[in-house]
Parts: sequence; C-alpha cells; structure tokens
Amino acid sequence: MADKTEYRSTLNLPRTEFPMKADLVRREPEFLAAWERAKLYEGMRAARRGAHRFILHDGPPYANGQSHLGHLLNNVLKDAVLRYKFLRGFDVPFIPGWDCHGQPIEHQYLKTAGLKPREVDPLALRKACAEFAMKFVRVQREQRKRVGAVGDWEHPYLTMDKALVATEIEAVGRLIREGYIFRGKKPVLWCSSCETALAENAVEYGPHVAPSVYVKFRVTAWPEAFRKAVGGAVAGRPADAVIWTTTPWTLPANVALAFNRKVTYDLVDTGEALLLLAADLAPGVLVLAGLKGTTVASVPGEALAGLKAAHPFLPRESVGILAEYVSLDAGTGIVHTAPGHGDEDYRSGVEYRLPVLAPVDERGRFTPEFSEFAGVHVFEANAPLIALLKAKGALLHEGVLEHSYPFCWRCKNPVIFRATEQWFIALDHKALKQRAAAAARAVAWTPEGGGERMGRMVDLRPDWCISRQRVWGTPIPVFYCTACGQVLATEESLGAVRDWVAEEGADVWWTRDAEALLPASTRCPGCGGRKFRKETDTLDVWFDSGVTHTSVVKAREDLHFPADLYLEAQDQFRGWFQSSLLTSVALNGQAPYKAVLVHGWVLDPQGDKMSKSVGNVVTLDDAVGKWGADVMRWWALAEESTADMRLSAEAMDRIQEAYRKLRNTLRFLLGNLADWAPEAAPTAAAYRTVDRVMRWRLARLVREATADLDRYAFHHACQKIHQFCVVDLSALYLDVLKDRLYASRAGDPGRRAAQAVLAEIFGALVRMLAPILPFTAEDAWAHAPAGLTGGRSLVQLTEWPVTAAGEDLAVTSARVDELRDAVHRALEAAKTAGTVAMPLESRVALAGTGDWAGWLAAAEPDLPELLVVSQVQLSAPPAGSFEAVTPAGTLRIGVSPPAGAKCGRCWLVKPEVGTVAGHADLCTRCAEAVG
Repeated sequence: MADKTEYRSTLNLPRTEFPMKADLVRREPEFLAAWERAKLYEGMRAARRGAHRFILHDGPPYANGQSHLGHLLNNVLKDAVLRYKFLRGFDVPFIPGWDCHGQPIEHQYLKTAGLKPREVDPLALRKACAEFAMKFVRVQREQRKRVGAVGDWEHPYLTMDKALVATEIEAVGRLIREGYIFRGKKPVLWCSSCETALAENAVEYGPHVAPSVYVKFRVTAWPEAFRKAVGGAVAGRPADAVIWTTTPWTLPANVALAFNRKVTYDLVDTGEALLLLAADLAPGVLVLAGLKGTTVASVPGEALAGLKAAHPFLPRESVGILAEYVSLDAGTGIVHTAPGHGDEDYRSGVEYRLPVLAPVDERGRFTPEFSEFAGVHVFEANAPLIALLKAKGALLHEGVLEHSYPFCWRCKNPVIFRATEQWFIALDHKALKQRAAAAARAVAWTPEGGGERMGRMVDLRPDWCISRQRVWGTPIPVFYCTACGQVLATEESLGAVRDWVAEEGADVWWTRDAEALLPASTRCPGCGGRKFRKETDTLDVWFDSGVTHTSVVKAREDLHFPADLYLEAQDQFRGWFQSSLLTSVALNGQAPYKAVLVHGWVLDPQGDKMSKSVGNVVTLDDAVGKWGADVMRWWALAEESTADMRLSAEAMDRIQEAYRKLRNTLRFLLGNLADWAPEAAPTAAAYRTVDRVMRWRLARLVREATADLDRYAFHHACQKIHQFCVVDLSALYLDVLKDRLYASRAGDPGRRAAQAVLAEIFGALVRMLAPILPFTAEDAWAHAPAGLTGGRSLVQLTEWPVTAAGEDLAVTSARVDELRDAVHRALEAAKTAGTVAMPLESRVALAGTGDWAGWLAAAEPDLPELLVVSQVQLSAPPAGSFEAVTPAGTLRIGVSPPAGAKCGRCWLVKPEVGTVAGHADLCTRCAEAVG
C-alpha cells in the first residue's frame, strides 16, 4: 500500500483564504472604512427606495460621558433590528439622537470644572454645556459606529438644535392653550444639593437610616359623631392622638391627622392620659413606649373626621381627616399630614382645602416662616426637633429605622418632598391619564405585559412637574407682568418666542429682554401693563426628549408617525417611554409608537447593575477593544436581552466559543465551495437522503429564525442558528460529507449535489448572520466565490434568505437522527469489546421492525455514508446484537469487521480494493478519481 501522503494532492481538500483567526479588533475598523467608502447607509436607502418604511425612533442617550455596556447592548439591538428589517425588504431610515440638555449635562460639566451653578454666568454656562455635550456627541457617535451601527450619522437630532427647541416651544404653547399645563404650588421631589425639582425617574431608591418617632397631638375638640359613639366615657379626660413618622423635619408643616374610615380606633387609658390608636396597632405601640393600658372606648375611623388637636410645638391646630391610604402596615393608624411635603398629603389637602405649608428653601434649609430653626438644614434639624418634642412632653417613643428612600440619581444625596411654585402637566385634564393608559395597553410590547405595566404606572402617577431650576435647557416660554404678576402665555407671545428661537437658538431667552422678545403691542391681559419679566425655569429634559415624536418623527420628511418601534432599557418605563406617551396622547391623541421592545440591565459579575455613577461600568471601548464588536454583538443578541444580562469571564468564554464555532462553520463551507459554480448544479436524482434532509432542515431554520426575529426574539434565532451549525452541520452533515467531498472526483454528481446544498446553506447562513455578526458575515461574503455572491459586493445589501418549502421530510429527518444515534451506540459498544478498532473500519448489519423495515430498504444505498462506516448490510444481525427501541419500531444492529481491504486514499474497507490494474491499494472510485 502506498504511503497515505501520496494521494493527498489528488483529494479535493478545502481551499479558502477566509482566516480561521478572526482578529476582530484589528480587522473590524477595515470593514467600517470599507462600508464608509461604499456609503453603506445611503446604499441601503437607495436599494429600498419606494419600499414600505420601518421607523425605529432612537431614544436619545445623554451626551455626558463615555458609552458603556448598557449603551452597547442598546445600540446593537437597534442595529440588528434595522439590518434585519432592511434584509426583509423595508426602507429603514434611522436618525440617531442625543439628549443634550438639563441636569445630567450641567451637573457633569460643573463637576468636571469644579464649579457651582451660582459661580458661572448663565450664558457662559450654556456655552460651556453646549461644548461639553457636543464633545460627547462626537465621542459616542464614533463608539456607536464602532459596534457596526448604521444610520444617518451626519444628520442626527440633538435636543439642543434650534429647530427642535422651536418645535418644542410650539408644543408647550399648544399644551398651555389646551389647558394641560398649569402653574401651581405642589410638593415635588427636590434635591437640595442640586437645588432643583426632580422627575420621578430622576431618583433612585436605596437604604436610608432615619429617626422613628411617635408623637402625641393633644386633642382639643372631639367631633359630634365621636361623642355620639362614645357617650360620656371620656368626658373631660385629656387625650392624645398618636402619629408615627420617620421625617420629624416635616412636623412644622403639619396641618392634619388622617384616619381610615374603615379602621377601628381605641382610646387606651395609660393612667395619665388617654391615647388614641388604631385598635390593631395599639398593643405594639404600648410595648414600644413601655406602657400598659386599658381600652375604655372604641370608635370607627369615620367618627374622627373633624377632630381638632393642638400642634405639639406650634400655636395652631390640626384637623382630623379621612384618607384611604392610611394603613395598618406600621405605625399607629393615624398619619401625620403635611400637604407641602407629600403627594398623598397634598391630595388630601386639596380635598379638605387645607393650607399648603413648606417652610423650606431651595437649599433644604428652614425659612424664617419657622423662625426657631431658620437656616438649619432639614436633615440636621431632626435631632433638635426630637429634643423639642421631649421638652414639650409630646414624644411618646424614639427609635431609628432603616428603610428605602429616594436619592438624587446625580449627586446621590437624599431628596425631600417640597411644595414650591412649579409648572405641571395636569394628568386629569381631558382624562389624559386614562387615555394614555388605554393607549399604552393597545401597543405591542416585548416582552408581553409592558402595556399593563405602563398603564398601571400612568394610572398611579401624580401630575408631571416639568419645570427645573437649571440654566442649561429649553426655557419655559412664559412671562410675568411686573405690575400684577399675572402669567402671559398667549398664542402671540409663544409664537414670538418660537420664531426667535428658530432664528437664533434658545440662547435668545438669555440674550434679549422680555420686551425685545414680545411683539410691541403686547399688554398684560389682567392690568394692561407693558413691562414683563421672563420665567427663569427650564423644561424637564424628559419633556425635551418626550416630544421628539413631534420635533423629529413628524418633522423629518423621511420618517412617519407613529414610529414602528421604540427600543430602550426597562428604566424608560418611568422615563422616555412614559414622557413620550403622555405628550403624544395630549398633542396627537395617540401613542407615539406602534411597538416597544424593552431590554434589561447589564450587570457586573456580582450581579449589580452597571452604572457610571456607581463606577462599576465596563466601557464600550474597553469591551470592543478586548473582544471585538462581533463577539460583543453575539453576547448582546444571543443572550436573553429582555432580562438582566451579566457580564462575567465565564459568560465571555462561552460567547467566544460559540463565535468560533460559527466562524469555523463558515470557513468549512467556503473551503468546500472553492470550485463551486451555479452552472454545475446537479440533477434531482443526484441528491442523497442526507442532502434532502439538510435542505429541509435549512428551510425549517430560516422559517423559524424569521418568526423569531419578526417578534424581536434575537436570542431564540441565535440559539437556533448556533444549534444548526453545531448539531445539523458539524455533527451530521459535514461529518457525513467529508468522504464524498474529498475523495470523489471533482465533477462527480454526488459531490456536486453536496456542494449545491452547501452553497444553499452558506447563502442562507451568511445572510441570517448579517444583522447579528455584520463584520464576520461581510468577511465571509468577501471570500466567497463569485458564483455564491452573484457579483454583489456587500452581503448587507442583499435580501433575507427564502427557501422553498419542498417535500415534507420531518419523518425522514427524525429517522436519520434515531438511526445514527442507535448505530453510534452499537459501534461504541463494539469498540469497547475490541470487535472493531474504529467506525470507518466497520461493517453494520441492520434489521428493523415496524416502520423501519421499509425505510431502511429505501435508504439502503445511502446508509454507509450516512453512518460513516465502510459497509452496511440489511440482514438479520447475529444473536446478542445491539437493540434500540425507537418510536418507529425496534432496531437490531450487529457490528463486525468488514470484508475486503482498506483503500489507501479514502480509507474505506471495500472488497474491490486492488481489482483495478495499476492501483493495487485503491478502490474503484478512487482509482477513477486519480486516473
């Protein structure tokens, strides 16, 4: 027998320059440069001119720092959606955007510069913030492009652009005219460090240690209903209504005591005075206070409405009111009510026409309105206030409690509720809250349940405070008469401001005085005055981005309203999803999006959310610089992004291994298609059982992956693609094909049939990977023979694969797997027993009951290749052979050494080896192949 290397040159071994080593970090920028030279985005638009447009409206990230893995996840998901939709035939205009205003930018700039707001001239601060924002727009734009994201990068939308601001001011004008926007004194979340009101979505909750005090309010007058219920049981006895609070600093603003009408309250005699407590909570309160007592009377809560009690340290009375939010979860069942320091308190205040007191300034210090503590910060006042309660004999018990408390998301300091004059959007006006909740529930959400979640959040939220005490932002375009203080916000005044901003930008609000901005004929509608001052507050940045459905989607000619998709992280339920919904329903009467895709957080290895403010982030540059964009794209898309995603060494090892398998699969396909040409397509008769099964499985893959991606289930599509490569290709088809591909003569019909299937698989696989791994797909496409690409230079400009339904081979496909599994187990047993050395040097005898008998007979010519053995004989195996019970019947399998000699070229054992003259060690097929 000749040396095995003698025939190597006669084999059809794989040939391709597609590198096994991806070298992504170095080579991906080369593809980016090539796409830029080819004007990929413009080419995508041109290729689909006239097609139905798919609009993914970009939720603008803050332009205040480096992109991190959360941004990477978001950008990759958006890009994958757009690339997929393009391949499916849609025109996909994509306008990237950035949120450039507000506290995040101003805070970050001042922090970097080491300055405080009062130390900078407003125009100088605005100029510095604009430059700061533009710096990071440029940085983040390049980072987004680095992960392969396509879009109109030269024409993004920026919330500080004068055209957008002008449209935003027009929207404000409409909302004012239609009664949605009003100015009022209401409690809002307030950061005394940043000296500004905060939106609900601008706070984060964390543990906070607070004082826990039980305070006595001496009852001065019982309501008539109480007297009727109790009779003379307490006549003339001193009594104290006891409240519990963790914010003693709010007691100076107390004006009421809230009871639940359905709760029973006890009057407990402790010897010195009666204590009024909820019956269910009274025993626990007495234990805390170290007291014993006897209940002398019980009354329903509704009998306590109108009660009068002396404030514990101020010369005024508090009134008894009823409120459903009073619970028995903790405390005393009586809630200290300060309408100036809480939303529920405020709503009770409105219902009972209570005064709204908030003797606290913008820095969180008591004002002269509470003269004894004027100038003291509220948190620093807790201890002396408790001492005052002790001195007044009003403190029943003192302790501490750790509980969840809101913190400013920027400075990380605890916030307060503080009633101030602010601008609000009234959510009950024209049933806005109800209409928005209904609109949210009608939207298609991924994952499901998002509409109900958003609906509940809108149902429960208070009026939206849209004013901020910042300089860097869109001005609230209203004026005040200097003579009478009346607000001026007419169609003419708002239109004039809009026009000035459209011409000169928002800085005009600071560069021109009120009279220069207003039409010359402007008069105060109240007193006829001609002098005005400008509002100094700016709009909430969530309003800036929230109205981009109008300032961008409706304004850009290439886009359409409503957008087909919004895609952001789950925090945007409180943020952009909600601000967009509320403003769109008010302005347009409908939700701004047809569908919403929500992804989770990116977590660090310890399972904590990655956050710039916490300092545990991995930057986009670091991740791509270490692993490459395509590996990170596979991480983003192959994991279940609708849940929280953890980045760890173990996860990245798994991701890289999966990527290598995909790449090696593409390399194997290309290597065996080096001499493929479409004109060499075989006849139908040349296709063997395994070829037909693989074409059927490929069609199934395309069908199922398409369904997954249509519903944005990228992780399911990725799993199916990966499984196809590992199981269907590597473990089955490519294993089976090697002999036919390598050892048959180049033009053999069976080899050409195999190549035709591989070409079909490559064409479908590379297109399915194009939205997911665009760099790798483009790399493989560039190395493909012209017959595979049709002369088209970029895979990104092709179409999604379409495969013919063909014959239904579900049963045959299942038989192939069942047969190979059973025979594999029989071969392993024979190897262990020493019967054969390896499967290729084996003879398999097969017999089957049930459906197997006919199936095996029909597939008999293909069985040696399918089982990767030298010989298969359909006959009764010898006694004691391996048996496998399958759904189709029982298989009996015998394994023995084959008859004949081993071919020196293909290594199969065949009886005819040596029968061809001049080729003593070759089988007939190999002798023909070498000539």
